[in-house]
Amino acid sequence: MIAQYWLLHHRVFRRISRHEDTLAMRNFWFLFGISVLPFTTILLGRTTENPLAVTLFSANLLLISLTLAWLARTAERRRRRTGV
Repeated sequence: MIAQYWLLHHRVFRRISRHEDTLAMRNFWFLFGISVLPFTTILLGRTTENPLAVTLFSANLLLISLTLAWLARTAERRRRRTGV
């Protein structure tokens, strides 16, 4: 899963040529979600019947997906606005 998200992340940032603080902060949220994914995966694997584990894992995937979409949308808007 992490490799797939990395490929998507790389695809988004391939189109960016200059650094922007807003984009960097949004990227930190994405990276946070990726960094806690092993924890939530282990938690789910050890306690599959625990609704909290399922909720945390699902929320983690939702965070990663939403922040990646947010990054892509921000990058696309910036590209349209600046032509870069």
